[in-house]
Formats: sequence, C-alpha cells, structure tokens
Amino acid sequence: MLVIWISIVGKKNFSKGEKDMFILGNLLIAIGSVLHIVIYFFYFVIIIAAVLSWLRPNPYHPVINIIYRLSDIIVNPIRRFVPPLGFVDISPFITLLILYFIDLFIVRSIIQLGYMIS
Repeated sequence: MLVIWISIVGKKNFSKGEKDMFILGNLLIAIGSVLHIVIYFFYFVIIIAAVLSWLRPNPYHPVINIIYRLSDIIVNPIRRFVPPLGFVDISPFITLLILYFIDLFIVRSIIQLGYMIS
C-alpha cells in the first residue's frame, strides 16, 4: 500500500484541487479500513457467543457477559424478525451473512472509491 501511495504521489502534479481529493481519498480508505476491522470484530464475537451458547458456561462470568452483550447488539434486531426454528436460533447465522455482505459490498466500495479519488 505504501508503494502504491508513493507511485501515485510521485506521478501527480498537485494543484489545490488535486490535493484536496487526495486527502478525501485517504479519508475514505481509512474509514473503510476501520469499518472492516469493526465488522470482523463483531463477526468473531458472534461466532464465539454461538459456540458458548452450546457449551453453557457460567453466565455471570464477566468475560462471558461481555461477549453476550456485544453479540446481542448486532443479533437482537435480527431476532425480532427471524423466529427460532425449534430449538435452533438461526439469527446469528443470518447476522453473519448480513455482516459479510456489508463488508464485501459497502466497505470495499468505500475503499475502492478512496483509491480512485487519490
């Protein structure tokens, strides 16, 4: 990424307008990268919470409580629309699919737009 940035900077003749677009491009790349990290963080938290729900650990343990609270932030809105199938709650799976779609479509589009602008 640094090599690409150096090659772009070396080729461009910066006037004021091009310099502003370069900054906007870097801002979009940074926003997209942070969103990617946040999505993958929630991705792993949801997977860990699903596995822990099968193991039934002590729900009063602070770490377990934090994992459940973090996963519920994302999964609870989906649970309102998707009822469980018998004893199986498929809302974490649907949430993971939605997060994956957001990462592939929206976040990558933001990052690519940032590279196109800069």
